[in-house]
Amino acid sequence: MGGYRVLDLGCGVGLIGIVCRQLGARVTFLDREGRALAAVRRNCRLNGLGQAQTISGDWNHGGQRLRRAAYDMVVGGDVVYDELEWKAICSALTRALRADGIALLADPGWVEKSKMQATFRQSGFAVSKEIVGIRWPPWQVKGQRRKGIDIYRLRRRKVK
Repeated sequence: MGGYRVLDLGCGVGLIGIVCRQLGARVTFLDREGRALAAVRRNCRLNGLGQAQTISGDWNHGGQRLRRAAYDMVVGGDVVYDELEWKAICSALTRALRADGIALLADPGWVEKSKMQATFRQSGFAVSKEIVGIRWPPWQVKGQRRKGIDIYRLRRRKVK
């Protein structure tokens, strides 16, 4: 990921973005919660990554402060849980992603998949999905079960 510009959308404590930084990406963290961004800054320091680039705001308002076509990749873990936000997420992706960029959005199974995919497709994205198996819950050693996490890969559809 060296050289990639990545936006961690709705970053929470920054886990996904921190992994991207450890892999060499230049990451911007976006979240509406000040405490989350404080945790991101602390977590970056604790992981030896120096200062974190953060933007305060959600994908509606913070998304308007994103430079157009500035990111090669947008990542988001568990950000698509609210159907009312899907169009705003699409708008933020359209603004932030380069024409050849990709978004990877994870969902642990909260959403109506076909409806969400249709919303993203109507907004101009090609959508594919992969299911990644994990052991759940991760903090338990005994009694874990297998759970599928849906990873949605979104790319802008080519205009003919």
